[in-house]
Amino acid sequence: MVPSIISPFQAVPTELILEMMKHMGVSDLTSFVLSNKKFHEIFMENQASIMTTVLIHQVELDPMLLLHTIDRRDFSPDAMLHPRRISVDINRGSKKHIDLMQAAVGFRDGKLICPRKIVLGVGDLARLWNKIKVIDWWVEEFPRIRWHKNPEDARCLRPSEEHRLRTAVARWWLYSECFHGRYDRSIFLPRLLETDARLYHLRIMTSVEVRELDDLWETLRGAIQRDICSSYNAKDWQPKPWGWDDWRSKDIVSTYLKLDPQQLRYLFRNTPRLSKSAVINRARQSQRDFPELQETLTWSINIVLQERLLLMSNAFTDIPASGILDEDCFKDEKGIFKTDAWTTGKPPLTRQEILSYPTGSPRRIGPGDDGRELDFHF
Repeated sequence: MVPSIISPFQAVPTELILEMMKHMGVSDLTSFVLSNKKFHEIFMENQASIMTTVLIHQVELDPMLLLHTIDRRDFSPDAMLHPRRISVDINRGSKKHIDLMQAAVGFRDGKLICPRKIVLGVGDLARLWNKIKVIDWWVEEFPRIRWHKNPEDARCLRPSEEHRLRTAVARWWLYSECFHGRYDRSIFLPRLLETDARLYHLRIMTSVEVRELDDLWETLRGAIQRDICSSYNAKDWQPKPWGWDDWRSKDIVSTYLKLDPQQLRYLFRNTPRLSKSAVINRARQSQRDFPELQETLTWSINIVLQERLLLMSNAFTDIPASGILDEDCFKDEKGIFKTDAWTTGKPPLTRQEILSYPTGSPRRIGPGDDGRELDFHF
């Protein structure tokens, strides 16, 4: 009788495999589980606890939890990004919950704020899991778009750089969902020192974090113009930005910047094999009223940086630039720009003090442009 051949993986204790799974990233664990039947069975038997443990280790978890649980109540002036207590039911109703986000009872504008209690199930974990996989993709893609002019210099991101990028992508996604996506939008740009939900999202970040988000945003702007909103010229076979010959290119890119990380990932992956009309139609399908208005994150970032500088002493003439890469990161030795977040999301001023500053006249958001009717027939 021929002895049966046992796979080396079959001899590995289940406890060891479980421990290995809990120390992997989301995308790596997904590939690991799909590589072997035994791994898949172990994962499915312990799905909720494994996914929860892995997600807790993600630096971008807090903004992603806000993204997953956002609703219209979070746009009220006195309830912006309302505090939450988010836990996971890992045993389907057994009341064995693991906390993912905890917020204490506090006060806001003299009012008692009780955290909103939310319990997630396996389905919620799966949706969060897939969103984190999108951020994993951006970690892999970022070197290509950052070093596109010098591909020989491209390298994997260091842990500190990955940390900054993951946080920035999550913040971008949350802003996009709230102010570029399915919720109603103001047709006006935010103003200096104004109570505005768009500014709230950035004010609760430090100046260094805002600068890092700005660095990502400008990197995306160039990549979208180059890789998505360009077509090859039939004369010299060189890519030309859409609208380059009639000054529309900037508005087109600012319109495509409204897309969230998942929507843009699709276009970056598929644009090389799509026609221009297919790219435009896909973008239109991704968001309602897509071509109506441009993005507002650029303006919001500039307003928040102006506010920070306005309230600083005269010794400061600018908010130092800082970026995703270590060589672009501002070394804040005094800790001034890494500890200056406005935790309430509002200017630390009295109403009378705010009225003493010029806030500027209302300005409408620029009209969008998806690139149609340039020189192509649809």
